[in-house]
Amino acid sequence: PVPWVFARLAAELDSPDLQSLGLALEASMESGTDMIEVFRQGAADIRQSLSAEDEIWAYLAQRRLEGTVMSLAPFLFVALLRLLARSYMAPLFNGRGAVLMYFILFLQTAGGYCFFRLLDTRKDGARFLSRAVFQRDLALGLKAGLIPERAWRLALGLYQKKSGRP
Repeated sequence: PVPWVFARLAAELDSPDLQSLGLALEASMESGTDMIEVFRQGAADIRQSLSAEDEIWAYLAQRRLEGTVMSLAPFLFVALLRLLARSYMAPLFNGRGAVLMYFILFLQTAGGYCFFRLLDTRKDGARFLSRAVFQRDLALGLKAGLIPERAWRLALGLYQKKSGRP
């Protein structure tokens, strides 16, 4: 049967998307809905989620690059001024000026740290994507003709398997 083929293929390729599609096809066979339409919708949803995933990772990479540039720009500017105009920058590195510079250094470092914690792609991106996939699996189960409770359990089981959380 087609769902069994998708289940085997999903296991071999370690693809949760194919597993979701196989389960939706199995549900459509059980409920008697149009399996071809469910397959089309499932394939379209998978294509859309892959496209959205690429866009999310690209957006996060752009924000991280911007953050890196914005965090390093003041340090580079001060270093360049110190090299080119030593007498102009001398008051900022002696006496009370040095205290001010250390305070600015602390604020700049703390701001950079907070920015990179906000855009931690190892955690936030994966969490966001797994929630989006949960919603997609739920919609796919409902399109396949499952009752809402069973579609919810199916999506929740796949979410738990993908995210590793109970």
